[in-house]
Amino acid sequence: MKTPRKTIHAVCMLVALLVVTTAVSAQTKVAKVEELFTLMRMEQTFSQLMDVIMEQTKSSVMSQLTGTRVPPEMQADVDQLQADVYQLLLKYMGWNQLKGEFTAMYAEAFTDEELDAILAFYRGPGGQAFVVKQPQLMQRSSEVSQRKMMEASPALQAVLAEWTQKMKAKTPPR
Repeated sequence: MKTPRKTIHAVCMLVALLVVTTAVSAQTKVAKVEELFTLMRMEQTFSQLMDVIMEQTKSSVMSQLTGTRVPPEMQADVDQLQADVYQLLLKYMGWNQLKGEFTAMYAEAFTDEELDAILAFYRGPGGQAFVVKQPQLMQRSSEVSQRKMMEASPALQAVLAEWTQKMKAKTPPR
């Protein structure tokens, strides 16, 4: 018969082993996620995404602010504003700021087995082709979405105008 002291010791050893195993497993998952991010070229992809966002907003910044095109004499000021906004966005949303949270999110979302399968795909030629072509596909997808939004804009404006009229009719005069 085991003494209570030996039983407590055995339980403590089991708990310690479980904690160490869990910590090693978590480190392994983090390493897998970091490898996945490298294979996916996440830092480069994020940089390209930021560039696309800035390019798309570049032409519309002044028109949104003033409803007009940028006069040539103000272009340098608008360019400086865009550069400042870009740096601000990088400060808060650059890959270096997001990597830790994204790593934790991916490690929590995927099991070790799922990460192994995802890594196998991205290590192969199909996965690497996907990584190389993804930025162009994202750009083209964005263009298609913008075009479709422009097509829907008149109908959307009509729905909003009708809704506004209904709300005005429901609102008692002051």
